[in-house]
Amino acid sequence: MSQCATSDFTVVLASCGLAHNDEDDLYLRDALEQVGVPAKIVLWDESEYDWCEPSLVLVRSTWDYVKDYSRFFSWASSINQKTLLMNPLSVLQWSSNKRYLLDIERVGGQIIPTIWLSQHQRDEAATIIQSALRKWGSIIMKPCVGAGSVGFSRINSLDEGLAHLHALVPSGEVMVQPFIRSFQEEGEYSLIFMGGVFSHAVRKFTRDLPVQKVPTPDGTRVEIADVVPKEAHNLAAYILEAMRWNHIFARIDVVFYQGQVCVNEIELIEPRLFLTMKPHSALVAARTIRDYLMYTQEGRRFSTASARYVLR
Repeated sequence: MSQCATSDFTVVLASCGLAHNDEDDLYLRDALEQVGVPAKIVLWDESEYDWCEPSLVLVRSTWDYVKDYSRFFSWASSINQKTLLMNPLSVLQWSSNKRYLLDIERVGGQIIPTIWLSQHQRDEAATIIQSALRKWGSIIMKPCVGAGSVGFSRINSLDEGLAHLHALVPSGEVMVQPFIRSFQEEGEYSLIFMGGVFSHAVRKFTRDLPVQKVPTPDGTRVEIADVVPKEAHNLAAYILEAMRWNHIFARIDVVFYQGQVCVNEIELIEPRLFLTMKPHSALVAARTIRDYLMYTQEGRRFSTASARYVLR
């Protein structure tokens, strides 16, 4: 399983300079200490650190990975050879490219209508963008590989679309989707799971909505969602059941579009978990990590819980 040996559990939360002293990371580190698991925060590109030292490297706030995508996954692959890595390397790779939405659609999950534009479709781009504008009125364009709102733009004309496409195409494939007003009005629901078990949820509103809530780095406003629509909860539960990822944490973001709940994103690499907004959620996460380490030490497979929490 590992080239490294340690006598006691120790956990490293992999972060980056951009996320210096992120509150989620600090809460989780302290919660791990409370459950008897020493933990520290280390930058993923810290070359002087001995990555054989921890029992587990948990990829957390590595928000800059898209800027050095190849080096990040080379690092993750090397960690995978040295010690335990969570979420698993294959899950990190899958979640890094939003083409994963096609897999969600294949297993029956509803996604936001999406057109995929590759570097090889430049000649067809004008026709595709114009058709999308006619169909949806206003569209958004964003890269398939990206973090936060980087590369995201609302498009209202063909000229705007072609200019944004020209800027994005060198970085890879581009997504074209309808602009969904409910992001501003009703908000997007982010459902957070620990080891397959629902922990808590938040609602995120785009920056223009005047809501007195917790700000995120991209200006989005966030509030705890004490009540989650049944359709949103059931879709997230269905996806967990269908995909059966081996994971410590997962965040499933959904939004209502034309009366249906749709998946916007699946976050399995470096999602904000909003631990500071829900009392005890950091302890729930810490206990999940501790249990994972105990199962692994005993040679048993850590099995994430089945989705039995569908609202009735």
